[in-house]
Amino acid sequence: MVPLHPQPPRARSAAAAVALCLLLFAGEALAQPVTPGSAAATAGTRSRWAGSVLTYRNVANAIGLQKDVEPTWEPMYAMSLVAAPRFRIAKGLGIAVLAQATREITDNDWTTERGEIWLADTFATLNMSAPRLDLLATTVGAHLRLRLPTSKASLARTMRVGTFVGVNTTTAGSFDLFGLKQTLALQLIGRLGYLWHRYTEASLDEPWLGGCADLPGGCMRYSHSGLRNTQWQTQLMGAFNWQLHPTFGLAVQAGAFLDRLHPLADATTSAGAIAVPVDPTDPNTRGLAFYVIAATWQPISTLAVSFGSETVHNQLRPDSTYRRPFFNRSTTLFVGLSLFPSALFAGS
Repeated sequence: MVPLHPQPPRARSAAAAVALCLLLFAGEALAQPVTPGSAAATAGTRSRWAGSVLTYRNVANAIGLQKDVEPTWEPMYAMSLVAAPRFRIAKGLGIAVLAQATREITDNDWTTERGEIWLADTFATLNMSAPRLDLLATTVGAHLRLRLPTSKASLARTMRVGTFVGVNTTTAGSFDLFGLKQTLALQLIGRLGYLWHRYTEASLDEPWLGGCADLPGGCMRYSHSGLRNTQWQTQLMGAFNWQLHPTFGLAVQAGAFLDRLHPLADATTSAGAIAVPVDPTDPNTRGLAFYVIAATWQPISTLAVSFGSETVHNQLRPDSTYRRPFFNRSTTLFVGLSLFPSALFAGS
């Protein structure tokens, strides 16, 4: 298993923020409210803005529903607004933007003021798709993506921009069950990105080399908290969608991110030219996974209601023991209301 950053003790709200924002990495098809295959995905198809979504979400942490689940009870309830406009430039070519603002109603452990509204990073994606392969009912595409550092976390890590290139496929099929048409769709995304930072390290902490105060130059070069910035990131994601009824669908999403950090070079003292190796217990890789299960009810073409659960599996607790993968401190429950502008203004 890939060693991960443990969460700091006061990371309840930070974990919730990660759970709220992490799905934005998954690409617009996966990060939007879970409606692929429903009427929402095809509403207003003649409009160049088809597929655009505006979503209001209510999110709560699952462990906050039970007071005795942990020694300290810290329920979390937050509201977020997700804007995901799309624009079709030409056949097989389009651009999509994804932005999110969140406000926690309960007391937050990591923002600087009560009721503060914080932004996630903003994503801009250029999507290119090839003609559909009718034999396999599969659409293949590629995309270029920019990650803009509009979140406090990315600004604190001195990120300038993230650049990604990826490929994606969608395979769909249908059948009849009890007289109702059933639609199944499988979406896969693979993406590789490089994150540009001003500095390779996010912060300094206690030196890992004992007795470094007696060396020329002191301990500064050996002080590091392990919060090195990510240099390369690999993203692998998938979603399975089942449209049971024209107004109701289910979806399961999962993904894994593998980060390659900026490496720590061997340090050499300025006076004696003594080579000091980097901390062998601090590897250059980090990783995490996420899981989502959701249901969507869409009574009309312009509106949909989604509800479900999201879990971020960052693997290690602060005491370095393993977290449960599918239900842990980062598991959240959500209810969302989505508006589809292209269907709302169709024919106007």
